[in-house]
Amino acid sequence: MPPEELERRTQQIVRSIEQLEQVMTSDTERLKKVETLSKLATGGKKPDYDKLTDQELRDMFDVGIKSTTINNLPDGLDPESGVVTNQHPHSVIGVMEAGLTSATMSREQLVTAVDDLLKHNNYNIHPMVLAEAQIMMISAGSAEMDGKVEKVMFDNMNLETEEGEGYKNEEVREQLKQLKAQSKTFGKTVEDTSTSIVQGALQKQLGAAQGKSPQEVSSIIEHAKGRMNATDMSGGTKSLAKVKDQKLDLSGANLKGVDLSRSDLTGLKIDPKTLSQAKGVEQVRGIDPNVKGAALTYQKIDKLEAELDKLKNPGILDRIKAIRHGGIEGAKKDLINKIDKAKEDIIQRMDSAMSETLQKQNQESIEKLGHRQDELAPGDLAYREAEKQRNAAATIQAFAEGPLGDGLSKEGRQELQTIQEKSQKVMNTNEKAHLEHDKNDLEIEALKKNVSVRESLGSKVKTEPEGPKVGTSVKM
Repeated sequence: MPPEELERRTQQIVRSIEQLEQVMTSDTERLKKVETLSKLATGGKKPDYDKLTDQELRDMFDVGIKSTTINNLPDGLDPESGVVTNQHPHSVIGVMEAGLTSATMSREQLVTAVDDLLKHNNYNIHPMVLAEAQIMMISAGSAEMDGKVEKVMFDNMNLETEEGEGYKNEEVREQLKQLKAQSKTFGKTVEDTSTSIVQGALQKQLGAAQGKSPQEVSSIIEHAKGRMNATDMSGGTKSLAKVKDQKLDLSGANLKGVDLSRSDLTGLKIDPKTLSQAKGVEQVRGIDPNVKGAALTYQKIDKLEAELDKLKNPGILDRIKAIRHGGIEGAKKDLINKIDKAKEDIIQRMDSAMSETLQKQNQESIEKLGHRQDELAPGDLAYREAEKQRNAAATIQAFAEGPLGDGLSKEGRQELQTIQEKSQKVMNTNEKAHLEHDKNDLEIEALKKNVSVRESLGSKVKTEPEGPKVGTSVKM
């Protein structure tokens, strides 16, 4: 291949890499803006705009007000006038005609624009409908990224094959490695953001589900679970549940009075304290028995504490019941003992639940790290081989030029120096892979030891898991 053609195609690949890096950086910022739109689901109430930052208002305008996905055209065209009917002042068309941009709008103008949108929807945008619109916006911008990254890598592979004779551009290869890593990080950010959006919508719906029938509550949960497994809007692969540990988390949600008796929480995370707020805990499906048992014990503690509180101002019946305990103080002591025993039961149950969860998490982490090690292995091997060559050349040169050596010819010294320089260049190119490979080896060994300890000692070993922790909201 002529040198100028090789240079042209190489630069084309480099430009594609740079463009994709820029797109992923800007799209990551866009994801944050789309996530902000969740605050538009205000549950029928006018929001306290003082609690929204200027940036949040600008984000709502840029990706909400100016988007037909969020700021829908309500009623279509009037058959006589041909004008779009029932538009609020800051409809998409109105904003476009006025040439409005958040960069030049005051805070008051931004508040007015957002309020027009909310007022037009009676301040009651459905959380999951909004979430689905947000997911559509995310999918539209990110669905093709994996394919574009693979195409650039394929173009470089073709170029190397055509050039032949072991041709490799190490600088471009390193850029492609970094691009692939950035692509994985971006994909994980898309998944995390999408999960957070659906999770927030589900929690808002359940927070307003008191008084709804068990069937209605179950439908709300199943719909959210369905969104986690839905195909993205561009017809690509699953948009949310690409990784097996991607789960909705109900921990911390307001479930007070919500009837879960017909619900299946399989695949969801929830802590026992949150679960204990709900009704129908005994009938709920898909829950770790230890978590369910701890939730029921929390409910028992609530009843015991209510009885204890009542004894602060005991009535006649309370005093009669307390006789068998030697009076009111004895009755109080009996209740306190029962409460303490119930708390111990929760701790034991959650120790067991955490041990099982940790064991599973560690095994999954080991498998993930193992896959990553396979990816890093070529770079790690190249680094180690180059290091051996560099050290060998340096040793030969040092010995030859030392007091016991015979010296080196100019050509011999130049050859050894060239070997060292080339080896060092290979080491520099693969250093990141080598260091990560070593670090992962240590982490895998630590995880294996951790698993074996828990297998032999069970719940006696107390360790803190990373990420969402089952039962860590236990407060005594």
